[in-house]
Amino acid sequence: MPIPLERTKELYADAFGTNFDNDRGDYLKCLYDTCLDLNKPARVLEVGTYQGKSAFVMACALHGTGSHIICIDPIFIDGRIVCTDAHHAWSGYDSSVRDVLCRLSKHNLAQSVSLIPGFSEWCYDKWDGRMIDLLFVDGAHTTAQVALDCRWSKYVNVDGFALFDDWIR
Repeated sequence: MPIPLERTKELYADAFGTNFDNDRGDYLKCLYDTCLDLNKPARVLEVGTYQGKSAFVMACALHGTGSHIICIDPIFIDGRIVCTDAHHAWSGYDSSVRDVLCRLSKHNLAQSVSLIPGFSEWCYDKWDGRMIDLLFVDGAHTTAQVALDCRWSKYVNVDGFALFDDWIR
């Protein structure tokens, strides 16, 4: 059974030390609501995970439904990446697969999430061809990278969704 939104907000605050509504709350609620609308069990692919905030919210919405979230991010390779995305280059990208898994595990959400270290294009070339119900692209925010990530949309089921976060020209 999905974790109710109000409880998700409480868990989010505990996991990330910040208020859900003040931390791009409309954006996070959109992800939550989209996951509620998916046929269950759902298969979700997130391209670009960073700290796991979106994955956390989606895992709450899909909790107990037998759904699975696959998160791809090069940050998981060694916890740091030289970012070629001018919009985010300042951030330093200090994160790791361990940090994301700890947040998910603490709130019994890790069992429905797989974290794959790598760049989107590496993983695309090795994809098993299985269809997905939700594609969420939030990787590097350059037009060139978003164009590459759009290739994933061929794996979205007819009644599925593809959501894209911001990108910079």
